Amino acid sequence: TLSYTLSLHDALPISKAALPTGSVLQVIKSLVAGKASTTSTSLTKLATSSSITPSSSSSKILVMICSGFGNADTVNADFSIVRTIGGSDTTIDTDIADKQGATGAYQYDGFVWNDLDSPATTSAVTYSVSAKRTDGNATPFVGGRNTDSAYNMGVMFILMEIAA
Repeated sequence: TLSYTLSLHDALPISKAALPTGSVLQVIKSLVAGKASTTSTSLTKLATSSSITPSSSSSKILVMICSGFGNADTVNADFSIVRTIGGSDTTIDTDIADKQGATGAYQYDGFVWNDLDSPATTSAVTYSVSAKRTDGNATPFVGGRNTDSAYNMGVMFILMEIAA
């Protein structure tokens, strides 16, 4: 018979500064319920994460977004990730651009969108899925199908501070 005793009373806390590069320092998860759309030709925030406050200005933020998106017309709409610090917006990624919808009302695709950001701040940071109409009658949307309540999954944000 083997017996083990584990004692943690002598363990010392490890500071964030002592962790190696690439370590996860904090994780923020938020779900924006429901769906949102726009007919604006200016970039419009459709869903915004909870804030994350980096512990160091050299930290990276791994932004992971899971949802569904679409366009309720056959013309183009652009989708972007926008970072906000102190009320100032910066577009950090436009990988899902020129999403063209189908003629049917149910154009809807799932997506997972990841981006490694370098906000260079110790202030609170939020991230948004944003979209705009680029021509015609485009109506870009996220979080659910455009015309009904089926498949309204919302938008899930997971933000991880990574030691640099």
